[in-house]
Amino acid sequence: FFLRKLADAVDQDWPGVLEKLETVRRLLLNRGTMVSNVTLDEKNWSTFRPLLADFLAELPNSKV
Repeated sequence: FFLRKLADAVDQDWPGVLEKLETVRRLLLNRGTMVSNVTLDEKNWSTFRPLLADFLAELPNSKV
């Protein structure tokens, strides 16, 4: 229902829609509240770990 209301409001209240979308993004994509679960053997973990760290470093770290 949230998305339906948002879609209806795009033409009438774009600034309000944008604000709501930014709030959703801030809540969902937040390095500070993110949990990563990776299951690998030691050899593959040592290869994957820096890639994961780089990915997480690119995400915003905002106060919720």
